[in-house]
Amino acid sequence: MSIKVIAAAGALCLSMGLGAAHADGIDGGDISWMPPKVEPAPMHCKRVTGDQERQSTSNYSWWRTKGWNQWHPQTSKTNLAMAGTQCYFCKETPDCDRDGVEDKKDKCPTTPYGNKVDKDGCGEDSDGDGVPDIEDKCPGTPKGVKVNADGCPLDSDGDGVYDYLDKCPGTPAGVTVDTSGCPIDTDGDGVADYLDRCPGTPAGVDVDVKGCPLDKDGDGVLDYMDKCLGTPKGATVNELGCWVLKGVHFSSGSAAIQGRYHGILNQVARVLRNNAGVTVQVEGHTDNVGNSDLNKRLSDRRAQSVRRYLVNRGISSNRLSAVGYGMERPIASNESAAGRASNRRVELTPIQ
Repeated sequence: MSIKVIAAAGALCLSMGLGAAHADGIDGGDISWMPPKVEPAPMHCKRVTGDQERQSTSNYSWWRTKGWNQWHPQTSKTNLAMAGTQCYFCKETPDCDRDGVEDKKDKCPTTPYGNKVDKDGCGEDSDGDGVPDIEDKCPGTPKGVKVNADGCPLDSDGDGVYDYLDKCPGTPAGVTVDTSGCPIDTDGDGVADYLDRCPGTPAGVDVDVKGCPLDKDGDGVLDYMDKCLGTPKGATVNELGCWVLKGVHFSSGSAAIQGRYHGILNQVARVLRNNAGVTVQVEGHTDNVGNSDLNKRLSDRRAQSVRRYLVNRGISSNRLSAVGYGMERPIASNESAAGRASNRRVELTPIQ
């Protein structure tokens, strides 16, 4: 004969093939697992050996004292099996979720079948984040890190960088961030790209809160390009940010101011009156035509001509000084007529 341990109707069962009739004694037989219909048999099975083997299968009371009941497979009733059929003795399993931990000791009695569990019958949680390994999509989470239902660290702002690594929490949705979770700042000016209205600012340039280079004197020329910082409000400047008598030209070799330029000089006088605290140096310049010493004296006369005009328009002489630089400071090439004309100029430089 053979004795098999099987799963039947949620119970742990012993199956004994007996032939035509019950035998008063059981000869030594083999014990094996019977493949289940759905899931493997419970782990709580014990081998029937020794004295138990010699007990008569018809000795119903003996099996009952051991906690087993007889079960008839055809009727699913616990009545004595008839001759010529198999006799089953069944015992309700003490491990309903079949995790290997008896129900009375199982702190997680509904663990899904097949999950590895600890001694308390709960799913193993190697990283200790509260999510069993079999459900944990982010194993190895550092100790103490808050996780979601999948066992993954939280990413509250959804930037792809976990909160515990994110140095810039609260980043707006859709903003590109670096590995630290901070918005990208391509030009390195301290203003993130998504807020930067002046991307591509050169390295080291001071910017405002919008990421744009500063223009402290408001002359339209950014400070890092402005060669004449502190120009009074309302002054006309060139591309270098310097206050020039734009449009005022002198005839070659002359320091006389032509009448058509008086309007420009009057505007300069208004700017100075509106900026009473500004002291200005009037600077004369020439092209490179002629003798260097002569050009320097000529540039000085041009500067003095402008100074006198402004004094005559009510500007205190104490606020005005004059100097001639000759051909020393060109702003354009002297190789062309247009360039030489640009170099024959008068600039007004505020004195700090």
